[in-house]
Amino acid sequence: MSDWRRVTEIPQDVITPGGGIGGGLPGAQPMPQRGMMFPSVSPDVIDQPAPAPQAGRGMFFSAPSSIAPSGPANIDMPNVRRIKPGFFQKGGTGQKIAEILGPALLGFAAGDNPVYGQILLERMRQKRAEADYSRERADRLADRDDERNWKANEKRYFQSGEDYWQFDPITGTSSRVADAPSAGEEYASAMGFDPDTDDYRDAIRDYILRGSGPTATGNDLLIEEARQGNREALEALRQRNRLQTRGTPTWRQQNPEPRSPRATRNAGGSGSGRRTATGPGGKKVEWDGSRWVPVN
Repeated sequence: MSDWRRVTEIPQDVITPGGGIGGGLPGAQPMPQRGMMFPSVSPDVIDQPAPAPQAGRGMFFSAPSSIAPSGPANIDMPNVRRIKPGFFQKGGTGQKIAEILGPALLGFAAGDNPVYGQILLERMRQKRAEADYSRERADRLADRDDERNWKANEKRYFQSGEDYWQFDPITGTSSRVADAPSAGEEYASAMGFDPDTDDYRDAIRDYILRGSGPTATGNDLLIEEARQGNREALEALRQRNRLQTRGTPTWRQQNPEPRSPRATRNAGGSGSGRRTATGPGGKKVEWDGSRWVPVN
């Protein structure tokens, strides 16, 4: 065994669960004063073998006479596998060695001056705190930059009509993500027509054009055709009635007015045969060809 290993070897009786030399044990002593940690030695003394530790003493100070159990008694569970911490993990061997050798090496570097050792420890804690703060601040700034970049490059969604579109700020392009059916397509589907058929397309046109759609126009043509047929039939009936009426004699033709005999002159009259009439005074007059004159 080398001399350095003898000096730095930590007896198992002083490594306890509390961490550090005598940590967690009742009666643990504070940090040793000058001359108690590493006494001044010369190079020729270093080459000599280290004296064996006295019975009942640790490496730097006396160990307690008795160690009281700080936890429950060990339970024998042979079937349970115990997971041991890693060398540098919390509770590992490396951490225990660092907790023991750290103050010792600092005290040695400070010339066994505990005050200066505490100052060095405080400076180291401050530097470590500053490093932790700088690292946390850099992480926060990086997270903020990442969040700002994520929001700037986040894809945006918007609705155009019945469709949903996606806009990519990185490429500056838009793409359709949801092709919703239009109102005309919903109407055609509600009518029970299959897509990509003539009836389906006609139903869409009917919904858009309403009264001017193909179905409405076809119905108007059918109605107009029926009306025109009725007009032609009515006109034919009227024509037949006209022909029948024209060939049938009227009542006047069937019942002519009786013709009275021509009035003749009285005896001694002229007997000219002119038309005669009764005047306003009851006198009889006749037409001489230009005017009515009294009958002599």
